[in-house]
Amino acid sequence: MFCADWSREDVAQAPTLEEARAFVADYQAAADREFTPAERTLCSAAFAYSVAYTSRCSHASGVDARSVPGTFQHLIATVGTGLLDLCA
Repeated sequence: MFCADWSREDVAQAPTLEEARAFVADYQAAADREFTPAERTLCSAAFAYSVAYTSRCSHASGVDARSVPGTFQHLIATVGTGLLDLCA
């Protein structure tokens, strides 16, 4: 089912920043420890990269979804470098 819903506009493709932070919190709770500073930096950078790359891929196909909530393009357009603060 991966990618099966990417063309649907009624299904959110990207998490909100709050949802991504909740995922990180749940992950740390499951691991029963907080991320180290280096792990927080890596996690934030990986998140920002994946959002930017996915946005680029959809834009390369001629889709401009910056104004469509729930898309990766909208997430990066509205949050920008704040994506790097995921684990701040």
